[in-house]
Amino acid sequence: MTPLPDLTADPDALHVRKRPDPVQRDLFLAGYTPDPPAQPGSDGFYRKQPSLVLALRLTQPMDVPVGWQDDPLSGRPGDWLLRYADASHSVVQDDIFRDTYEPADGETRWPPAA
Repeated sequence: MTPLPDLTADPDALHVRKRPDPVQRDLFLAGYTPDPPAQPGSDGFYRKQPSLVLALRLTQPMDVPVGWQDDPLSGRPGDWLLRYADASHSVVQDDIFRDTYEPADGETRWPPAA
């Protein structure tokens, strides 16, 4: 298995975050913030606080070990290798990545259209 690149040290790795989803108050959990004009604890829509991840577009096939299953995930060129805050990894297909993630605050690079 090819060793995983260290995305924390890779200058090509992008800082991205999962796009927030508004949810109704009954689904409110710690980590959700009100979507204006709602105030904390009031009725309205809330957004999950974004979690930041590192993302690198694969240029070659790569098997990515994951802790919750025995078989590695197989990434193909064009897929995205993601590294989460807890140092776990996953692989996401390009179209799903583009629909699900957006640049984090301060990230000026964004992948060109597929």
